[in-house]
Amino acid sequence: MCKALIVIGLALLVTGCGGDKDITFTEPCGVIIDPLKNVNAKTRSGQKRIDTHFERGVAAKCWTRN
Repeated sequence: MCKALIVIGLALLVTGCGGDKDITFTEPCGVIIDPLKNVNAKTRSGQKRIDTHFERGVAAKCWTRN
């Protein structure tokens, strides 16, 4: 049983979830194109997530600071 679940898990990992769009990992930005630069969250933790998203995008050269 355990081996069967591992095989199924590996098969799903290799084939992916399907979907309409192929995602290429040659570009560091992937499908995320919005830097959320002018977005403000309502909570401190939410703002931290947005700021982290922005900084990762700058580091990956997806967008610039200016």
